Amino acid sequence: MANQLKIPLDGNGINIVRQCGPAIKDVLKCKYECSLDVIGMYSVLGQDFGQSRNQPMAPEKRLSIHLKNVQVSVWKADLISFPVDAVVNAANEDLQHYGGLAQALSVAGGPDIQIDSNKYVKIHGPLKTGEAVIGNPGSLQYLKIIHAVGPRLPLKPTQYDVQRAEPQLERTVKNILARAEEYKFRSVAIPALSSGLFNFPVEKCANIIMDTLRKCIENRNDRVYLCDIALVNNDEPTVKEMERAFRQTFGSPTAPVSQAVRSKTNTSGAKTSQTPLTVHIGNVLLTLRKGLIQDQTTDVIVNTTAENLCLSTGVVSKAILQKAGRKMQEEMDKKYRKTKKKFLTHVLETEPHGLGCKQVYHTLCAGKNVAGAGEILYNTIQECLSLADAQRHKSIAFPAIGTGHLGFTKDEVAQIMTMAVEVHAKKMATKMDVDFVIYPPEMDTFMAFEAQIRRLQGQSSPGFDTGHTSAAPELRLSNPWIEANEEARSWLEDLLHCSGMATVNNNFIQYLGVEELRQLNSGAESATLIEEFFERGCAKIKVQAESSKDVAVHVLKLEAMLCAIQKEFVREVRAHMPVPSARRSLSDRMPVDFRDKERQFKQRGIDIQRILPVDNTAVLEVFELKKKQLGSSSSPRRMYQRIPAQFCSMLKYIGFQREYAPPDDPKYGEGIYFAGSVSSAVDLWRQQNHQDVYEYYIEAQVLTGNSTTGKRNLIMPPPVGNDPLVRYDSLTGGSDIAVIFNGHQALPEYIFIGKSNFV
Repeated sequence: MANQLKIPLDGNGINIVRQCGPAIKDVLKCKYECSLDVIGMYSVLGQDFGQSRNQPMAPEKRLSIHLKNVQVSVWKADLISFPVDAVVNAANEDLQHYGGLAQALSVAGGPDIQIDSNKYVKIHGPLKTGEAVIGNPGSLQYLKIIHAVGPRLPLKPTQYDVQRAEPQLERTVKNILARAEEYKFRSVAIPALSSGLFNFPVEKCANIIMDTLRKCIENRNDRVYLCDIALVNNDEPTVKEMERAFRQTFGSPTAPVSQAVRSKTNTSGAKTSQTPLTVHIGNVLLTLRKGLIQDQTTDVIVNTTAENLCLSTGVVSKAILQKAGRKMQEEMDKKYRKTKKKFLTHVLETEPHGLGCKQVYHTLCAGKNVAGAGEILYNTIQECLSLADAQRHKSIAFPAIGTGHLGFTKDEVAQIMTMAVEVHAKKMATKMDVDFVIYPPEMDTFMAFEAQIRRLQGQSSPGFDTGHTSAAPELRLSNPWIEANEEARSWLEDLLHCSGMATVNNNFIQYLGVEELRQLNSGAESATLIEEFFERGCAKIKVQAESSKDVAVHVLKLEAMLCAIQKEFVREVRAHMPVPSARRSLSDRMPVDFRDKERQFKQRGIDIQRILPVDNTAVLEVFELKKKQLGSSSSPRRMYQRIPAQFCSMLKYIGFQREYAPPDDPKYGEGIYFAGSVSSAVDLWRQQNHQDVYEYYIEAQVLTGNSTTGKRNLIMPPPVGNDPLVRYDSLTGGSDIAVIFNGHQALPEYIFIGKSNFV
């Protein structure tokens, strides 16, 4: 059962979580394998953080249709508790359930799920993309779990990447249905496979799943068992995409279902309004209405345009240009386009020309695939409001910016734009009318904005200044090990309460390219300092700014980049590992008495809190191959290494890497260091400040082979003789230090988690 830690939120912490909630969630999962729930507030970037995994949501049926005696339905619900015979897990090839839905199911169902998965891979080897297998449900209510491996795409997939993966996703869905029929299941629940950690665009994912289901149902014979297929997801943007794809594939459902869906889409439970919706937030009157943006008579009309400033590009801009006349384009060309200057703002101004307003603000926003695009859109809305306020305008009208070629979902746009107005309203000293104007045929867009207005109607008051619901906002961290929760809490509290400076320590900083560094600096205020340096054997980046919030945002941007680099690093290493054969694993080890080791740590001022075994058959396999390769000199030594908490998960998946734990002074070479005793390990890494709550020491078998004395700046062992291809296997630094240059020469066996008892 997962342990939980709670962190109350206030002031600056609320603003940081609103702006960067999804990034925080991803970083905590990557660094500490911790799940994060945000209670008592709504996120600005398109994920419903008000729903806690530990408080399962009531299943909400959105759409349904019967086709050849099969019911296909779309639900917003928690897969962990959904009432079906079998649930589909979005698994990886090795059935290691360490992230996303896979981890949630594994934690809820207990250790039997992972144990059963390990046994399968041990016997049959890893699954291929598109395959689906039956697994033990553990303590969950299902008859079985169907582990399905959807296609994995790069972090920023190209159109070619997506097209190449589409047949693989279709095959995955077909194999899920085949396993369900094979085991005579009557009902199955399927999530949006590959759309999360595997980076498959959710809109494409929804289209393929629906289309594949339709084809399979239409082509099936009468002698089948499966009669209920539920498409189940727990975040609103994904559910919305499933609804859209459902209508596109199966047509409109019957009227009663449609009415029920429309009712449930609104937070108030009422049907979609035909009259404008309004809500007061401080001095701002926010109104949602249907209409044409070019027909508005507010003081300011907001347009969205491309970087080339061609106003005939884009539906909204084209409509505004058509009514305003060609002189608006001529003004844009004269003031901005022909100067070819780099814009220092995302908002450009022109006269209204043929429009009924006083001024037009043309916004320049980034596509969703650009890093920080949500933040840019959020800041652009606030910039429009600040500019209108400074120019003493009394009213401003916005279209739904970003739902077209920029690629945001309708829910994302509604949440970002509404939250930007909500936050800025607290700063407004004078009254202003702010209108969201939605093109009448765009019913889904209107409904997304309506949900946000209803939310504000439920929480606004004359003294509104908090921006959250009456429930006290808090963060909840979940992991089976309390130590991981405490590391995550320490990191998160440092982030939320940082002053004007913060430093990120991570040797994967060295893998940041020019483009990543450019993205990191983009959007930074002129007073923001981002400095990269190397100190005490560790690469670091210091972020300094006048605002603590700006520091936190840039730290999170950097951490998200590093997580992406580390995930790609793990994928590449695993891709070159041999497939484990059906043989013994580390779990077959004889029981070990650790009392003597614990005494050794205690003598050096460290109280051991927990000892965790490391069991990875792939790492064991490459270690055994390396041992055979080294031959007669391959007797392993039992040695120790200390690593930062953030690399413990990587160690479990791919073994040792030199990026984890270089010493302060690598005077015996630039490799992977080990100490021959607990005492030497404590001495070798004692001076390093990992900013961890605990200390993590790894006990490993190390193949030192044929060694020679090391020296500074060696990036590989020197040749044994005159032949440069025949080199030593490792370097030594006295009798108690070994340096290897290939992580396959070390097999991690146990993680000793300790706490310093020095006062």
